[in-house]
Amino acid sequence: MKNFILTIFLLISSYQAFGQLKKGSLLFGGSVNFNSSKQEGNTDNGQPYLGGNVKNYSALFNGGNQTNNSFAAEYYISNKSASTSLSPTISYFLSNHIFIGIGITHQKENVKNINRIIQNNTSTNSNFLSESTYESVKKLNEQFAMIGYWKTVTPKIFFTTSLSIGSVISSTDNSTLRIGSSALPNTKPDYLSKYEFGFENKYYTLRLEPTMGYLINKSFGLNITFGGLNYENNFASKDRIKYQNVNFNINPKNWKFGLFYYPSKK
Repeated sequence: MKNFILTIFLLISSYQAFGQLKKGSLLFGGSVNFNSSKQEGNTDNGQPYLGGNVKNYSALFNGGNQTNNSFAAEYYISNKSASTSLSPTISYFLSNHIFIGIGITHQKENVKNINRIIQNNTSTNSNFLSESTYESVKKLNEQFAMIGYWKTVTPKIFFTTSLSIGSVISSTDNSTLRIGSSALPNTKPDYLSKYEFGFENKYYTLRLEPTMGYLINKSFGLNITFGGLNYENNFASKDRIKYQNVNFNINPKNWKFGLFYYPSKK
């Protein structure tokens, strides 16, 4: 899992010290996360079609007894996923240390998995293809309000703790396509089935998150949010399934990297 931070000017630290944020200050921030993974290849070490590992499948289904039928098979898999997350925020300082703010989060994840088996009956020299394709698109939109405490550690380093309450709408669309053919290389399948379904969830969140930040200059800074405590609940009525989740995690994989802008006052 990889986290990418969207930054505009890195390590421009020619200033000796910066003024602390004070009552009435505005702070514009946000984070961008991107994750991707890919797994693809043949389980027979990439040999051509029907040239893979030879296994006596009939023996496996007959208590280990050998039969005259054996199969050469090639397995192909392709698993791909990509997700992005964008979360801009704006905060207002009620005092030199206390701030309130609002923000939105938009996430999207695409997943596509392909599993393919090509078999050759070495006795009859007949081929058979079986393939399954699974696709999923997940979207999440959240609006949240927060209150937090800002503490300057050094002129360049600060620490904050924020408590946020959010409203989330998420949706998932899935589809599965299965095909099979015994007339290779004819592309017309002997059977084809497609299954599609989708659903939407609405729930509320409560988060307590610690953040460490670094002031690059008088206006820009970088920050890292270290996971924290997360609570989710859909407050479902009696005729719906109730969803509730409590999670505390400071694993580096869940850290969020961000950039903020402070319009410093002259």
